[in-house]
Parts: sequence; C-alpha cells; structure tokens
Amino acid sequence: MVHTFILTGNLFVVEFLSVFLQRINPSSDEILQFTIFDFIRREQSLVFAYYSKATIILVILWFLRLIYKLYKREKQENSLTLLILFLWGISYPLFFIQAAYIHDYFLIYLAPFIAIASGRFLSEFANKYRFKQKVNILVYIWPFVFPLIQFFMIKDFAFALINSNASREGYYLGKLLNSNTNYQDKILVLSGQFGAHFSVFTDFYANRQIRYADFACEKFNYTQPYLDYQYVVYIYKRQDTPLCTLKTLKERYSSFSNDKFEIFKINNGQ
Repeated sequence: MVHTFILTGNLFVVEFLSVFLQRINPSSDEILQFTIFDFIRREQSLVFAYYSKATIILVILWFLRLIYKLYKREKQENSLTLLILFLWGISYPLFFIQAAYIHDYFLIYLAPFIAIASGRFLSEFANKYRFKQKVNILVYIWPFVFPLIQFFMIKDFAFALINSNASREGYYLGKLLNSNTNYQDKILVLSGQFGAHFSVFTDFYANRQIRYADFACEKFNYTQPYLDYQYVVYIYKRQDTPLCTLKTLKERYSSFSNDKFEIFKINNGQ
C-alpha cells in the first residue's frame, strides 16, 4: 500500500482494492474456482515436489521435536526464531489464497525455513548421538548420502519440468533474431501476451532491443508504429495479434519465416 501511495499519491486506489479483495477470496474468479481443501491439497503436493519428501520429513521431525521440548519446558530461543521464518513463509500463500493457487512460485518464501529447520534437526541428532559408535558412522556419511537421496527422489519431477520446454517459444524466437539481425537493430514483436510470458527468454537469447505490443487494426495502420523499428515480428496463432497487421506488413515489406514466426524487414533492416 505504501508502494501504491508513492506511485499514485493515493493510498486507497479502487483498482488496487479490487485486486486485493480478489486475491484473498478463492471463489472470486468465475473461471478459476476452488475450495480451501483444493488449495491445501495443491500446496501440499507442490511442497513435496519442489522441496522433496526427504526434506519435508526432516522438517516434520523438527516440529515434533520442538513440541516435545516445549512439553518438557526446555528453552527454545533458536527454535522459536525459526518459527518466525515459518510463519513468514506461509503468510503470503495463506493470505492471498487465489494468487498462491495460481502462482506456485510463492512457495519460495518457505525455502529459508525448510533449509534451516531440516539442517537443524540433523545437527541436533548428530550432537545427541555422536558418542554412540554405530550412529556416529551415520553422522559422517549422512552429508554425502542425503544429497543422493534428494536427487533420486526429485529427479523424475525435475526432468519432466526440464523436458516440458515451457520456454521454448521464447528461446526459438531469440535465437532466430540473434542469427538474422544486427546488435543495434530495434525489434517490435506484435504480441504483448507473448512478451509477458516469454520476453525474459527471447531478450536473453536475442540480445537485442525488443518491444512487445499489440495493436488494433485501425491504430496499427494509422499510426504506423512499425516505422520506428528495423524488424517487426508477427507470431502465428496468437489471439492478441490481428490478421490485418500481417496483411499490412506483407503488402509493404519482405520477410523471412518459419512455422511460428514471420519477421519483416523495415527501414532497410539487414
């Protein structure tokens, strides 16, 4: 809210409040509706996938040990500090339920707590049993065994994520632009939605000045925004890019293309 005030000079912006109310209400979106049970089940599944079952089991053991120590009324300054990290990590997903349900990356806030709590449990376990010969051996080999256990537990999920190639369209366009344009060229991509999803990949692999925007037919033909660029990219099968823009460009400029992109040379682009 402070950030909104700095930007707009108004603390209570209607649009901000409407989005705020939407994000805390799981059933406010007519298209995407879910119950609290659906939310908990999804978050639980993602936590076990991203952080692995082995790590989460260690965290659960840390919680059980904490409860036991609290029951015994032992001092727990360090553990209570960790609880603050835990509450901070779950505060956003629990408060902005709809946003967390859509965007799984908000679980990143749990990473500090999970890393430290699991390591804390292993450390306490090692300190308690280090003088017992059989357990002492485990203390020394565990730092080498645990990463292997982690790897084999998450490898299928990780490889599936890598092989999904979710960023491939941005990568392909970036490589195409890098191979066929010059470093100083400015490029217009006729799809704002494409930029919202893939610009980070296209910009990196193209290493060019790229703008992503979509135009209504009348505005595109009247203002001719493409004249400010050396190249214009039309992306096929994008709903936010009217076919009339493609027709206009085809009538006036040469191009090269593949099955996904058609790139037009503007202002003698080389």
